[in-house]
Amino acid sequence: MQGARKTTRHTSAGLPPAALDREWGVCDDFLLMLAAVRGASVLHLACGTGALSVALAKKGAKVVAVDRNPFKLQRAISNSRAVTWIGADMRTVDLPRKFDFIILGGLAFHHLTTDTDQVLLLQTIAHHLKPSGRFSFGIQSESAKPWERWGRQDAPQQLATVSGNRVSCWPEITQMPEDGRLHFDAHYDHGDSYHVVSETRRYVSKEHLADLAKATGLRIDNWHGDWSGEGACNATPHLMLSGSRRCDA
Repeated sequence: MQGARKTTRHTSAGLPPAALDREWGVCDDFLLMLAAVRGASVLHLACGTGALSVALAKKGAKVVAVDRNPFKLQRAISNSRAVTWIGADMRTVDLPRKFDFIILGGLAFHHLTTDTDQVLLLQTIAHHLKPSGRFSFGIQSESAKPWERWGRQDAPQQLATVSGNRVSCWPEITQMPEDGRLHFDAHYDHGDSYHVVSETRRYVSKEHLADLAKATGLRIDNWHGDWSGEGACNATPHLMLSGSRRCDA
């Protein structure tokens, strides 16, 4: 598909060659239903281009949205001034207030590939959560093998960038999961340019997350299988968790 075009290779340590605008999904429906409380304060981590943040604000919530990607945040700011937008890393952001709800966008948890990164995120949540507050985000389980449902070179996913352009995307797995870490090359075909990004995703079990939550002063109160309340096991393709602060923390 590259033709005579020059292939540019990147690493996941930097910004991707084009910031992708994630489409609205069932996880957004779940989080909107959870946190759309008029007058409630909401911290939205990894907000991306901010569609969910804006939807929450329209429901009357007071939303602070955080993302470290400047291209996505610029798009978010242009979409709405009703949200307080902050450019920061969700692992280290430190705000002088507490929130009723803290949510994590999409499946951003899988970008945290070490225990340290995952703990830092959970510490961020614990630090910013009110005593009566709730947090929620989604994951996919390694045992469900979500990569088997990704696009292929002969049938790539067609996604949009923040600038509104279309891009064909597909992964090329370079190392199967080890300790939940999947290594792959992500291919991005923009038509006039072609990029390959070496990336890693980590898939963890319910037990792993529960242990980390406990260690950071949180507790997971509910597991929702496939965005519902049924079938919340490790083999379920999608898992949505919701929790709170531990009383003894």
